[in-house]
Amino acid sequence: MPDVFKIPDRVKIRVCAHAANEPSRSDDVGVSKRTRRFGWRTTLAVIAFFVVGMLVLLVWRSYSPKEAVNLADFAAVALAGATAVAAVLTWALRWGGAPASLPAEVGKAADVLAGLVERQWREEARNRLLDDPVPISVRWKLTSDPTVTRSPRLISGEQESDLDVSSDDIDRLGAAFRSLARRRIVITGGAGMGKTTLAVQLLLHLLATRPTDKTPAGQGQLVPVPVLFPVSGWDVEAYPRLQSWLAARLDLDYPALRAPELGTSAAALVHGGYILPVLDGLDEVSAPMRVRIIEALNSSLSEGDGMILTSRRIEFTAAVRDAGRPLTGAAVIVARPLSRAAAADYLAACLPDHPPPAWTKCLPRCARAPCPPWPSCPVSRCGCG
Repeated sequence: MPDVFKIPDRVKIRVCAHAANEPSRSDDVGVSKRTRRFGWRTTLAVIAFFVVGMLVLLVWRSYSPKEAVNLADFAAVALAGATAVAAVLTWALRWGGAPASLPAEVGKAADVLAGLVERQWREEARNRLLDDPVPISVRWKLTSDPTVTRSPRLISGEQESDLDVSSDDIDRLGAAFRSLARRRIVITGGAGMGKTTLAVQLLLHLLATRPTDKTPAGQGQLVPVPVLFPVSGWDVEAYPRLQSWLAARLDLDYPALRAPELGTSAAALVHGGYILPVLDGLDEVSAPMRVRIIEALNSSLSEGDGMILTSRRIEFTAAVRDAGRPLTGAAVIVARPLSRAAAADYLAACLPDHPPPAWTKCLPRCARAPCPPWPSCPVSRCGCG
């Protein structure tokens, strides 16, 4: 295809998931009281160690200042000293101690993670020109396929959720997602329809609105942090439970969470309900593994656990069929074919003010040509040139 018909880079709308392996600074976290307590306990333990040692030495010398050393007596005194030191160390570690993960500490770690994830995916969106000029307008609708979705009440609860949405109105999708009874959604469609892009848009929207969502949430309720994980990294054999794998990946991908100032662990975030997994690319693993992942998700997710999953439609449908049951409480949306007129309008918005003549000639014909729906229709098939 001639260069003049090549689609500009900014038209590419798929954002590829990647792990955030860059250590991030957490200077703004501050030093917690727990860390200060630990410092005092360590100092006291060292002082106590030397005091006990000196006492053992004095006791030994007072009993036999000039006698030759008797190994049995020396061993007895040393054992008594070691017991005393162990008692002092145990006291030092327990004195003033706190549980490994206090609710306030886990909540603070969740806020730090939210900042890391948002910075990661904002940068990725800029690199992929996701908002330049605007996200392409792909429409999505709730599927009625009984193979992949059942029990509407488990999905929407008492209120019906409006999941007839467009990728250029992410606020509406965010509201629809929040209205779901269990906040579980599966984004399906053909190749190149923008499934990952929509998941990233929703992830960024949920992160941007998280501070506002936390305000009315009330005491005792959580607003989880959406974090994207490639499904291809899940070894179900090693991690049969979703939560175990999420904790391992968080620990690996976000090393800043291991900072002692946070006083918690990735596992505490996961098991505390602070993580909303965004699982990207079910279709990118083998067919048998897809089935196992569907089964693992159903056995791992409890009533309060949300989830976002992306997959090509055919592969997802086959996996659910082979698993024998759909994902419990998950709304499944599918991409509608993008009209040629919408594709031509988007291309026109992406081109410079004075595009090459070939594009000026091609776009009107692209909007009218009886070719397959975009993006399966390459520009070269429009009959231009």
